[in-house]
Amino acid sequence: MADLEKLALKRDRAYLVRLVLLLVAGGAASVFVFAWLTGSRVGGCVAETLGAETQPQHPAK
Repeated sequence: MADLEKLALKRDRAYLVRLVLLLVAGGAASVFVFAWLTGSRVGGCVAETLGAETQPQHPAK
């Protein structure tokens, strides 16, 4: 019976390691996607879509 318990703990530990690694990888990917979706280029695109002026204004001469 002890062998089955050791095997179960080993299997559970492997599952937890995979779970933590996938959570970390998912968190890192979500940070990059969030940064990409909220970048300055996207803001300009959204402003252009909504009709706001996106061209830089030239200073008066």
